[in-house]
Amino acid sequence: MNKKIAICMSTFNGIKYIEQQISSILTQSFANFTLYIRDDGSTDGTIEYLNTIVSSDSRIKIIENISNDNGAAGSFIQMIKYIDSDYYFFCDQDDVWLNQKIELTLNAFSKLQPGPALIHTDLIIVDDKLENISESFYVFQSLDPYLAHKKERLIIQNYVVGCTSCFNKELVDILNLNVIPIESIAMHDWWFALTARFFGELYYLDIPTIKYRQHSSNVLGASDNSLGRYLNSLFSGNGLVRVNRFRNIVYLQARSFFNLNYSKLSEHDKKLFISLEKIQLGSNVFKLFSLMFVDGIRLQGNKRNLALFYSAIFNAHD
Repeated sequence: MNKKIAICMSTFNGIKYIEQQISSILTQSFANFTLYIRDDGSTDGTIEYLNTIVSSDSRIKIIENISNDNGAAGSFIQMIKYIDSDYYFFCDQDDVWLNQKIELTLNAFSKLQPGPALIHTDLIIVDDKLENISESFYVFQSLDPYLAHKKERLIIQNYVVGCTSCFNKELVDILNLNVIPIESIAMHDWWFALTARFFGELYYLDIPTIKYRQHSSNVLGASDNSLGRYLNSLFSGNGLVRVNRFRNIVYLQARSFFNLNYSKLSEHDKKLFISLEKIQLGSNVFKLFSLMFVDGIRLQGNKRNLALFYSAIFNAHD
């Protein structure tokens, strides 16, 4: 393939695991790529390590002098704006890529129609020592990735794990990166997935391509879907805070996506985003019920939806 391939890695205090991750990338079966790394102010030796390896392989490029005040989402979006490529891979600092990740993902693009597209895959969940926890992220999370691609589901819940994702230049060209309201998006991978689903193609490759490492410093992770975890979380008070935060950011993201893309959305899709206003914190149980069972916009799994109802009931008495 005579195309430019960019792997975009954002780092922050990742010295503990980053060597394994970079090694798994540099030894991929598909070798014609550039690994772009941008550090977000590490203080643990990550920068010093990166400076030692950049001269060891011409495929490694360190991006400097790009400001960022919006965390991981801002860092990745700034990188995409800086890099000119035909295909882009998001990459975390603490996972391990399986040997054919790049090759298999790029091959999958041949199955798609020309145009904006994003491909994502399954993951093997591992602990900090790379011991298997689950052979499938989606099984572990009790999620159906095919149901997840329905617009009614994707606008309320992100099922696309960014570190498995690859997208093409055609998608980047319609993202309006310079005007994305980074402060009001839930996460960069979700915003990219929404854009692909509504204005291009979102494709799930049903194989794991990554060992998804779970450890105490994960920004996001793969929590188990047990009832006990939900009950403990809700009754401790921590869960309610998270559900309220989730409702708020989903509403803000949907409103921003709707406003930015209004002229391109179909009338049906506009109604979906307008309906999602019912998730904002001021909404009561009846509005949430209408959202789920009239508009068809709901999370996968009864426990997740019950958490939303619990939030509405508790806030009504607050």
